[in-house]
Amino acid sequence: MSDSLSEQLHPDVVERRRVSIAVPATMQAGLTQYLSNVCRSRGEQLDIVTTGWNGKVVEDMESHHLDLGVFYALQGCPQLGSELVARNTSAYLVGCSEHPIWQQGRVNLAELFRHPIVVTEMTEFNDTEDPLESVARKMALDLNVAARVNSLTELTEMIVNSSNLSVVCGAHAVNFLRSVNGIRVQRIPDEVRQEVLRLSCGDGEPGFHLVQRSGRAVPPWLVESLRQFTREAAEPRD
Repeated sequence: MSDSLSEQLHPDVVERRRVSIAVPATMQAGLTQYLSNVCRSRGEQLDIVTTGWNGKVVEDMESHHLDLGVFYALQGCPQLGSELVARNTSAYLVGCSEHPIWQQGRVNLAELFRHPIVVTEMTEFNDTEDPLESVARKMALDLNVAARVNSLTELTEMIVNSSNLSVVCGAHAVNFLRSVNGIRVQRIPDEVRQEVLRLSCGDGEPGFHLVQRSGRAVPPWLVESLRQFTREAAEPRD
């Protein structure tokens, strides 16, 4: 009886395994819930921590801060064994619902550059210079960068009731922003997006790359779940 009572008062504590995952700010919406649901459906016990990725991929992975990551870039990181998971072929303009740009019909670069821009930083893609900044520099035009943010929450705060505009990509970012009162999201014409990429990236086409920390045994089903989420998040279905 004494042994039984001791076990009830001092049960063995099973330490939950912790997995740290970093993704672009535009992919964060819904990721924790998605992975939690996968864990629950499989009866797994994991502490999954998701963060926005704002540092350098190689530095963050080699410093052992992260277990898994997805980054948006023109090229992967072969030295880390990254894999291209999904391409993105569309971009979306974000602005206040009453912004005058919506009265201009089809969006063009000349009109876009007349307004302050909010940059949502994405590791390896625009954390040093955004493609719009590169294009403006090459066209000898002034671009007013109103702010640089690293979360969709910060982005909405900078867009609502302001003259600021922003450009985002990815299904989850677009769906999240469309759910915010006072914000409008509209697809940028393909020829405008291609012009921006041509002037800023040459022949390159950005994509979502997945990387796993070397020597860290992350469950394969979790890696596949993140891979699947990334594919679903890459492109809105308009």
